[in-house]
Amino acid sequence: MMLQFNADQLKVIQLREGYHACLAPAGSGKTEVLTERIVQALARNVKADDILCLTFTNRAGLNMREKVTARLAKNFPQLFIGNLHAFCFKLLMKHYDSQHRDLINEELQKRLIRQALEQLNALLIQPHHEVLVQLQHCLTRYELKANALDGFDPQALNYCHYSIFKNEDPYALWNMEAIRNLCLPLISEARHFLKPEQKSYIRSRLRTLDQNIPDHCVKYAFVLAVYFNEAYQALKKHYHFYDYDDLIIDALVLQNQPKAKRYGWIQIDEVQDLSPLHWLLVDHLTAKDAHILILGDVNQSIYRFQGASVELTQERLGQNVHVLEENYRSPDNLVQLSNQYMASSLDSTYKITARAHKKAHPRALLHLHREFDTEHTADLIRHIHMLNQKDESTAVLLSTNRQADAFSDQLNQQELRHFFVAQNDLLSREFYLDFMAFVSALKDPENRLAWARLLWRFGNIQHYKPTHLKETEAQFATIQLVHELREHGCWLNNFINISDCYQHQQQCLIQHIQNNSFAYFDTETTGLDLALNDIVQIAAVTQDQELNLYCLSDQDLSESYKIHGIDASVLAKHGLDAKQQLHTFMQFSHDKALIAHNLKFDQAMLTENLKRYAPELSDIFFSQHKFCTLELTRQLFPNLDSYKLGHLLAHFKLDGENSHNALDDVKAGRALLNPLLAKIQQNETALSAYIAQAEKCLNAFNQNFSPLWNLAQYSIRRNGDFKIQQLFKLYTHYMQAFNPQLYEAHIDTSIEQLRVKLLNHANYHFEHIHNPYQYFDEAIPFYQTAKESDLITPNDQLIVSTIHRSKGLEFDHVILPDLTHQNFPGYMVVKKQNSESQLHQNEGHQLYKEQKRLLYVAITRAKQSLTIGSYNLKSIEQSWYKPRHYKITSFMHKHQANFESI
Repeated sequence: MMLQFNADQLKVIQLREGYHACLAPAGSGKTEVLTERIVQALARNVKADDILCLTFTNRAGLNMREKVTARLAKNFPQLFIGNLHAFCFKLLMKHYDSQHRDLINEELQKRLIRQALEQLNALLIQPHHEVLVQLQHCLTRYELKANALDGFDPQALNYCHYSIFKNEDPYALWNMEAIRNLCLPLISEARHFLKPEQKSYIRSRLRTLDQNIPDHCVKYAFVLAVYFNEAYQALKKHYHFYDYDDLIIDALVLQNQPKAKRYGWIQIDEVQDLSPLHWLLVDHLTAKDAHILILGDVNQSIYRFQGASVELTQERLGQNVHVLEENYRSPDNLVQLSNQYMASSLDSTYKITARAHKKAHPRALLHLHREFDTEHTADLIRHIHMLNQKDESTAVLLSTNRQADAFSDQLNQQELRHFFVAQNDLLSREFYLDFMAFVSALKDPENRLAWARLLWRFGNIQHYKPTHLKETEAQFATIQLVHELREHGCWLNNFINISDCYQHQQQCLIQHIQNNSFAYFDTETTGLDLALNDIVQIAAVTQDQELNLYCLSDQDLSESYKIHGIDASVLAKHGLDAKQQLHTFMQFSHDKALIAHNLKFDQAMLTENLKRYAPELSDIFFSQHKFCTLELTRQLFPNLDSYKLGHLLAHFKLDGENSHNALDDVKAGRALLNPLLAKIQQNETALSAYIAQAEKCLNAFNQNFSPLWNLAQYSIRRNGDFKIQQLFKLYTHYMQAFNPQLYEAHIDTSIEQLRVKLLNHANYHFEHIHNPYQYFDEAIPFYQTAKESDLITPNDQLIVSTIHRSKGLEFDHVILPDLTHQNFPGYMVVKKQNSESQLHQNEGHQLYKEQKRLLYVAITRAKQSLTIGSYNLKSIEQSWYKPRHYKITSFMHKHQANFESI
């Protein structure tokens, strides 16, 4: 662990003005440098809201924020530390919410892409003149040159279509994503902000993407990409989605408004991974004369297919380039190997001779070579067994997903437990997405995609699809249904625990009010800690009665007094024992529906106070019907500026006062019921007509999902079983009974893997949280956005992953099991290098260099030892007339002598 900064680090830390770049190789302590710079900037009174710190991952950002807070013993809410997408999400959250748009997940995005491809396929079976007209219209809409289609060649167009958009081999899919990533700045709102040289760079990259396409046909690949993108954008708009690209583009548009916020103190980590679109946004976030520091390692640039490149990073380094040369991660002999590899294989422009902080390790470099691949693998697994006996981490890193899958299978055959980071991410699989939709719905009644997925799973949508959505794919039909319900002022959670879909929760509320069987209540407390603070006032009103109770408490009132004006003298004069007052309140309200503004808070506070002072009343309170006027107002009036009670009184011109005295507030809340009921009744005819189209689906949803919802509510509120692993157990048990076919389809793989990985991760990171409300605020958001690799903990001793997915991680021991020339460089890179096209040869040369950098990333993950593997022959090829001979990759050949044979 680094205890002090070296001279190179201090020089970077002390920078205060101008534009600077820092080349920071693996293990050089750049995270600590970035953290220290923020600490010192805040100490110098640089305003927190003028600081922008962009990291490669949100995990890195969270770690940095925690360190800053710990160092200064103070939280800075205005300080942003995180990745660029998280920054844009924060910037645009209100904008998207007002448009009722949802951030699409990876699974739904793939479905939309398939639909867009189907539209492209449908276009190309039209007569050639119609195809030409459609493509010209498309180019014109994006202000692109329609004469790109002069001399239209249908055969060349169809060839491009097959090579990129119709061929489903992994390389073609990779190529399609690469083309889309690159052309996006040219065919989105971002095009208005590109400089001529930026457009030229993007076009030059687009000309080199597919080695199968002749140079004279490249324009057709671009035109098809434009049409495909337009189809995809239209589908997103139809379903009210936005994606991660929209975050960047919409933020860029927002930043070009006259009063847009610009930042005067910026630092950006891992800049070698930024695409042209990312750099464009960074430029528009930067204030005039800002102090900027960019950090990265050009030798770790491995995301060319996403639009990033060494050439792009080079242009951004500027004149003031600093270098961090001391390596704190690896022993000296490993550092020397990386130095030698860099000198012989990587760009000499960025040759950095690192100095090791750790002494050489006697067995830091090992080479396992055997005659046949089978004996090589068997001995490698024995080597892993040996390493696994230590309380240390070992990572097996491979160059392709197929190799990683195969090696994981071999470990499974040996019953060797390991954490496998698969291409088909465990957290993107069907069962987990269903489960997280359930958990997300528990957390947020407004999460439209979560509720739509639950409707898809529990509403028998395949059989009961609404009549007007018959031609829509089932999952998208539920998304459309949830959106249209919202347009009618009704969320899907109104269809839980009802007798019939026409008697939904809004209708139930009307009945309670008309029958005077309701109590509108509010609490005032000693603070906002739901699990620890006391209620000091409870008030409730019906149509013709009111109740006002004060509860004695020995907790400090000095801060809460500023809000509600209740101090010790008020409690001494009017207060009684909390248990007695809680009984009085329950006696007043036990046969009534309870209504509150921000029910989530008041319900949680009452639940916890009942547990402490009157547990015998908990079940009665839990079983009462409850409504929230804050939630109801958001449903019925979705575009108001504020939903605070005082603002609503003014907006609807109601009598009453939001004084933060509970009695005043409940009287104001009761007045709010009038415009809400009027709006429900106004919507009733249109809503009922719409419900009629989805009646069977909504009734099936109520019947199938309500029992699970009630089990979860009881588990969380009464039993305190709120943690992710407990909710997963509850969910899997319910699904086993409700849908045994789905359960059985996943039990052998997804479910057991999820159970183990969630349990291990939750126990390691969140076991200390005993407050359910804090847990839902801190832990659940992590699991909503996590990738499978995010679940790795120090307790996971053996990891199998591709090299790309290991970037940003470090391990005690790294094993590269198949370092043969067949894998480095990859087949498609070699093919591109051998293309007849000079353009493709040049791009192939860039990809060849990226393959070298990929191996550099792999060898620099190790903290103690690096083991490489190779073999001469494959057993399966022995019967061939001329079996292929395998040799160690030329990338590592000249460094073999550094390794000890095992």
